[in-house]
Amino acid sequence: MILFDSGASHFFISYACAAVLGVHVCDLGLRLLVSMPASASVIASELCVGCPVVVNEKKYKVNLICLPLVDIDIILGMDWLSVNRILIDCANRRLIFP
Repeated sequence: MILFDSGASHFFISYACAAVLGVHVCDLGLRLLVSMPASASVIASELCVGCPVVVNEKKYKVNLICLPLVDIDIILGMDWLSVNRILIDCANRRLIFP
């Protein structure tokens, strides 16, 4: 389950999803205080570098910060969509790729 979050300043992955994908988790090199809307803030200190994310049969490599997310595997912000020239068509509930 991927959440496209227009307010997200970074990109995130749940620890559970990272484990299922078998991606390497490394030290972020700093401690990042992340505000979570459904709970208190959490401190993130781990990162998955070049994590493969497949959206609409296209594969992307994304650096994702690890968080203890529940019911969401990955959070991608609008910056990611913009860089990859992907549009969200809310009226028709679909993503539009270049």
